[in-house]
Amino acid sequence: MNTRRYSRGGTDSSRAEQGGHLRREERKRCVLVVEDDDRIRELIAMLMQSEGFKVVELGDGMEALNYLAACEVYRDDVRRPDLVIADIQMPAFSGLDLLMGMREHRLRPPVMLVTGITDEEVHREARRLGATCVINKPFDVDAFLSAVDESLASPAVPAVVEPEILTTYVDA
Repeated sequence: MNTRRYSRGGTDSSRAEQGGHLRREERKRCVLVVEDDDRIRELIAMLMQSEGFKVVELGDGMEALNYLAACEVYRDDVRRPDLVIADIQMPAFSGLDLLMGMREHRLRPPVMLVTGITDEEVHREARRLGATCVINKPFDVDAFLSAVDESLASPAVPAVVEPEILTTYVDA
């Protein structure tokens, strides 16, 4: 059992000294954590803060879409996340809904989804919608941080215009 303790806002200098998962320039990045379960959201936030990230915590996908819209409108005042970590299964607005809603944003940060759903069809749909990866709960901390590394290495995705939507506007 992993007994490593993470304190909110602290750093794990031994991990950094040992060549931990995250490079120095990535330590100042911002992560948006979207999870309806307060305990899991706080756990992920503490983990990311212990790795040196600034963390914004939100409780559902609609709040996350509103936050991302505010990032585009108020660029100087609202920090755009470098990575979004979201639960798939949330009551009002799921992680898949969040991915679909993010299609309209000009520049979309990489999105990691975490889930208790083991249905491979749901995982495929998440990747089709643009998730960089899908992590099953409960997750191994080291595997999770490796997925964070991989997701941050992938570039932000420009907005996608669906061909059928474009044709509708052109024909009208």
